[in-house]
Amino acid sequence: MQIGERIRTWRTVHEWSQAYLAQQVGLSQRQISRIERDDFSTLRRETLVHIAEALEEPVASGEVNVWLAHCGYAPLVRPGLPLPPPLRSMPCDAAARFVFDPRGALLTTNPVGQHLVGHFLDRWEQFNLLDFTLAGTVGLSPGDRNRLWYWTVLGALSAPPEAWAVAVRSQIERAWQRPLKEVWLALQQAVGIPGYWEAPLAVHVGRLTLQFMPTTQAYPLRPDLQLLYLTAAEARTLAWCQQRAGFVQDRRPGRVAGARPMPPDS
Repeated sequence: MQIGERIRTWRTVHEWSQAYLAQQVGLSQRQISRIERDDFSTLRRETLVHIAEALEEPVASGEVNVWLAHCGYAPLVRPGLPLPPPLRSMPCDAAARFVFDPRGALLTTNPVGQHLVGHFLDRWEQFNLLDFTLAGTVGLSPGDRNRLWYWTVLGALSAPPEAWAVAVRSQIERAWQRPLKEVWLALQQAVGIPGYWEAPLAVHVGRLTLQFMPTTQAYPLRPDLQLLYLTAAEARTLAWCQQRAGFVQDRRPGRVAGARPMPPDS
C-alpha cells in the first residue's frame, strides 16, 4: 500500500502545502516530502495518527486503520473521533438508530431514538450504554442481557491502555467482581450467536410497553464505533415509531401518508 500517495491525495484535497501539513503535525517539510514519496523504512504509529488527525478524513472514514495495519500497528480506538459521513445524518425511519463511542457515550441518533431516550433523560446526548448496562436493563431475558454485555466487553477488550479505557474496564470488573478476561470467557461460553437476540427488548414509555428487536453492528474500519438498531417487534410499537419519525402508514398497500400530530403516550 502506498501510504505516502494517500497522504498526498488528502493534503491536495485540503489545498495544503507540505510545509503547512508539517506545521500541523510537528514535522519538517522535508520529512513530509519523504513520507509522501514512501521514502521511509518505518513510520512511528504516533506520526501516522497525527497526520491522519490533521487531515481528519482518514480518521473519519477509518482509512487510518488501514495505514496502521499495513505498518503492523493496532487500530485507532479513542473517544471523540469524528463520525464517518454516512453516520452524520441518521435515517429518519421507523427504527431507533444509535451510534456509541468506546466509552458507551451516545454520539448520534435519529428522531425515533431521540424520543425513546428522551423518556429517560432530559438530553439524549447524556445517554451512556455502559451506564445503562450496569444499571440492569428492564425487560431483557438473561440471554439477551449477556449479549448486551458481550458487545460492551468486546469494545473494552479492543481499547488501548489509555486512561479512559482503564476506567471502562474497571467499571465492568467491579460489576462482575472478576478480571475482564474472565468476564470475556464467561460471556463467550454463555453467548452462542452474539448478534442474535432471543426475545424482544421491552422499553416502558409512559403507560406503554414497547417491544423492539435489537441488532448490534460494527462499522467497517472503525472499531471505536458501535451501532445499535431497535426495530419494532409488533404493530403497536411500529405505530409509535412511525409517529415519532413523522409519518404513518396509509392503509393502502405501498402508500405512506404525511405527518400527523403525535398523540400522547398512552
